[in-house]
Amino acid sequence: IASGQRGENADVIVWDFEEKRLLYRMQSHDAGVAVVAFSHDEKLLLSVGVTPGDNRLFVWDMASGLMNAQSNAVQSVDSQVSHALLLSFLQHRIRCSHASY
Repeated sequence: IASGQRGENADVIVWDFEEKRLLYRMQSHDAGVAVVAFSHDEKLLLSVGVTPGDNRLFVWDMASGLMNAQSNAVQSVDSQVSHALLLSFLQHRIRCSHASY
């Protein structure tokens, strides 16, 4: 399970549901987290900051909890549209990373 906090210095928090314990606390968003989404294989987690204030997108590696990629290109976040675009982005990134092996 993943969640994003609101407010200044917001974190993305990932929990192990079965063991009921904290796995990772990612501390990269400055003004709140608008969206979190797992890749279809749950190997990556995407987080997007609230706009205005933190229009950054991060891709997190779920094996290590470390940042895999980031972008400052997110201009606005609209709930349903952003979910579709973000999942599409994440699936595309996965296909690209597999193709490079």
